[in-house]
Parts: sequence; structure tokens; C-alpha cells
Amino acid sequence: MAAISPETLRVLCLILSGKGETVSWHEFSLPDWERLVTTARIERMAPLLCHIFRRTGWPDGMPENLRAVLLRDFYNSAAQGDLYFRELERVLSEFHRAEIAAVLLKGAALATTLYPDVAVRPMGDVDLLVRQADLSRAIDVVERLGYAPENPSMRRGLEYLVFYEANFRGGEHLPVPLELHWNLMGGANSRYRPPLDWFWAQTRTIRFGDSSALVFTPAAHLLHAAAHLALKHGGDDTRLLWLYDLHLIIVQSADLNWTELVSKGREANWALALHTVLDEVQRLFLTPVPAWVMDALAEKSDPEAGRLMERMAAPDLTRTSGAWNHLAFLSGTTRLRRKAR
Repeated sequence: MAAISPETLRVLCLILSGKGETVSWHEFSLPDWERLVTTARIERMAPLLCHIFRRTGWPDGMPENLRAVLLRDFYNSAAQGDLYFRELERVLSEFHRAEIAAVLLKGAALATTLYPDVAVRPMGDVDLLVRQADLSRAIDVVERLGYAPENPSMRRGLEYLVFYEANFRGGEHLPVPLELHWNLMGGANSRYRPPLDWFWAQTRTIRFGDSSALVFTPAAHLLHAAAHLALKHGGDDTRLLWLYDLHLIIVQSADLNWTELVSKGREANWALALHTVLDEVQRLFLTPVPAWVMDALAEKSDPEAGRLMERMAAPDLTRTSGAWNHLAFLSGTTRLRRKAR
């Protein structure tokens, strides 16, 4: 996460965890209020903070101009969310006509299942998982809808060996970023390529608006979100919002299958990534994670994953440099082939 005051972070996490009544608001100075609102905005929590304060009552002494800042961020997020979901419905409707199955990933799935309003869960883009066999047809669909590829070489069908998503931008009104994923992590020969058949089996249908979509079960969603956070982002690029997502998955999912989470995390060599992220979520939000889960993940952690996480946390990381980082951790078979050449 970005460097912020530990005390400000503590207060913000208390509010997000439903313990805002324990905060001594009467002791807050103007700089304290400014740090809280600034931190919430940096960490993309301002819309949710606004929602909480509107529901529980604005704290005494909070300056009016800072209330206005939070309200503006809330309404901006609501407008953006409405735009993104209208575009998502357009894309999913055309996918349905083309008989292309798609799974909502990350923010789009979480905003519709865990949060009280899509406005309080800001989205930077729309992410959809499709099967690799459907990828070319899916690209045709989104391009017919006016989306332009940001990495046009995907048309040559080569990048799937290195990347696992194609980026587009388009839409009827303002440009909306759209990512089509055919995998969840790493290229075709990455040692961190997950068991996709299992993930596709771990889906259920949800409805939003006049549309429907597939989303992952809690265990699959938690596993993917944690690995994505640690192995693609990490370091200063991590946002409190993403860690709070994981907290909500855990506390709101009575059917979370911890045994499968551990098993598939080990299978994908994601155990260390999962352990690292869950440890941080526990520290920030006192999230209840079974002790045996943390022990099991620590026992089977992959030391090479730690080196990859360090590389992916570099401040100057780009899509290409990230791909090269993953190329350094290919499967054993692939590394043997490369050596023999």
C-alpha cells in the first residue's frame, strides 16, 4: 500500500470493520480529518467511507468541506459504476447470443455480490474470463461493439504463450477499459498457471439488472483474488480496497471451503502468495482465518514464489516487464526444453 500514517490506517480499518464507534472523534484535529479523507481516497475507499458515515451518522466535528469531498467521490463512483455495468450488460448479452460462457472477475463480481451498492466498490475496468477456445470469437464480439484492442498482436494468437489477458477500450459513451482473460495467472508454460478446469467448475449464476453472469464460488474467488494481488501487484501498488475485498469474502461466505482453498493453492504454487495476503488481511481487519489454514499454507510454500512477488512489486513494473518476470519462473519441463536449445 502507499505509505500512510499507521494511526490513520488503524482508524480507517476500524471504520471499515464496523467498529467506528470506538474511535475518539472528539480528539480529531483538522489535519487528522484531512489525513483520513486523503488516505481513503488514495486507497479507493472514499465511496464506502461516505456510505458508512451516511448510514451511521457523520462524526461530530468532521469539516463540511471534507464531507463534500466524500459525497462527490460517492456520486462519481455511482455514475462510473452505472456506465460500467451498462457496458457489461451489452457485452454479456452479445456473448450469450454467441454462446460464449464468461465469468465476472474481481471488482465487477464483488460489487454485485458483497457490497451494499455498486457505487461503494469502485472499478478500474471490467474483467471477464472466457475459455481459450472461445477467445477469438469473444474478441470479434467486443470489437463489433466498438472496443479497440490495446495489444493488437493478440490477433496473431501468440501472446497466450506469455500473457493471460487482452486489454480493450471502448463502449457506447465514455471509454470503458475491458479485459478478456483466458487464464487467471501466467502464460501457457508458467509454473503459476492454475487448475482452470477446477475454477470453471467453481461457478454459479447471479443476476444484475436485466442480465446474468457467472461468478466464482467464495473459495475460488478468494484464491484468485489473493494470488492476483500478490503475484501481479504487491508493494506500493496494493490498495486497501483489494484487501478489504478479501475480508468481505471471508466474513460473508458461510460456505467458504477452506480445505479446497488450501489444496488448490498448493496445486497452483500459490500457497505463499495466499499466506502472505491472508496474513495482511488478518492484521488490518482482524479477519477470522482458521489457524490450521495459515499453518498448512506455510508448510507448502514455494520459495520461488517469494522471488516472483518481489519482482512484481517493483515500482516501475509494466505489462511487458511483468510478463518477463513470469517467464523467469516457467515450469520445470519448459526450462529443460529451453536449456536443450
